Amino acid sequence: MKYYLIVGEASGDLHASNLMRALIQEDPEAEFRFFGGDLMTAVGGTRVKHYKELAYMGFIPVLLHLRTIFRNMKECKQDIVRWAPDVVILVDYPGFNLKIAEFIKKQTKIPVYYYISCPCSCQRIVGALSAEKQNTTPKAWCFFMQVP
Repeated sequence: MKYYLIVGEASGDLHASNLMRALIQEDPEAEFRFFGGDLMTAVGGTRVKHYKELAYMGFIPVLLHLRTIFRNMKECKQDIVRWAPDVVILVDYPGFNLKIAEFIKKQTKIPVYYYISCPCSCQRIVGALSAEKQNTTPKAWCFFMQVP
């Protein structure tokens, strides 16, 4: 299968790289294309953009980089459509990923899944999945890990 993954930070890179390893165990023919980081790159596949080119924290940095953010979003949407993966897996990063999910669900037949690894993220994402968007939002996988 062809998997397209999108992360926006270092923790997403870590969780997505582990997910990619697990997917390879189940699907040795897996092909990956992603917006991700060095850990995902080490697993294999094609990195379209490094997450460091995507994430801006704080109100002012976001405002200053709006053109870049919208350009990255457009590039991501086009790349997904062009590559035609079997599935899109979004990892945390709700500001960007929920917009991608909405586009993919409306414009394609590609299944979209949200892979979330911490309770805080789950609460943010579930809150964002309002009743009016139920038909366009992805299925979410929430994984709660206990820290020893």
